[in-house]
Amino acid sequence: MSPKILVVDDEPDILELVQTRLEMAGYETLTAESGEVALKCFFTERSDSVGGRHPAVVWIGSEIA
Repeated sequence: MSPKILVVDDEPDILELVQTRLEMAGYETLTAESGEVALKCFFTERSDSVGGRHPAVVWIGSEIA
């Protein structure tokens, strides 16, 4: 089973480019166009890593718990 990476970026072209490159390298990818979508995806899908150009704070940890 390939490692799964959640890629987060608000630029669709960048998101597609990173997704394509990671899949060419043998990784399974999930994509999210915002911090909010990424957070939902993080809690519903199992990923081995999360990456993006700049982290966006959507909720404080205590609000998630």
